[in-house]
Amino acid sequence: MGVAADTDAGLVGQRDHGVVYLPFAQHYEDRLVLAVRASGDPGNLVGALRQALRSVDPGVAVTQAGTGIAVAGPSNVFLQVTAGLAGVLGSFALVLALAGLYGVLSHVVARRTWEIGVRVALGADRTKIMGMVLRDGLVPVGCGIGAGLMAGIMARMLLRPFFVQLLPALEPGVLTVVPVLMLLAGIVACYLPARRAARADPNIALREL
Repeated sequence: MGVAADTDAGLVGQRDHGVVYLPFAQHYEDRLVLAVRASGDPGNLVGALRQALRSVDPGVAVTQAGTGIAVAGPSNVFLQVTAGLAGVLGSFALVLALAGLYGVLSHVVARRTWEIGVRVALGADRTKIMGMVLRDGLVPVGCGIGAGLMAGIMARMLLRPFFVQLLPALEPGVLTVVPVLMLLAGIVACYLPARRAARADPNIALREL
């Protein structure tokens, strides 16, 4: 008698009840599952395991054989479809987020046109003004990206037990592309209105105060 490690019972990720392993001599089952751990490619052992079973008992019928992911995959179809749908919706959400980020930042910078014009009229350097506008606009964007990355990593760690194929803790492609797109949208949204405001006639800005 011994204690085994936690394992999924029934549905993938379902570990809310205990499982007891009974000796075959005490509890007969007409359907058995043979699980083998492989140090290399498990697909190469399927044929060898079939031959080993035939050598022990040629009358044993093997109804299904394959790697763990291939055998348990059909029970995880719902999660796979849900993940695919979430990916599609996430792509649309990313596009909407980029458009919304551009719209909000460009509106905020455009409202500072008079302020930028007054600074230029008082002798402020246009390059420094552009740097100030970019810094003020990109600081909240950077904070939002950092918070989003942390939330995404935590959610990924929580979802890992629900997938048969172990997901990596980090996805370099996603963690690189999304922040870069957000930063580019923020830079363009801040740069274009700030450049127009910096090139405007300072006399017009002073008359409109």
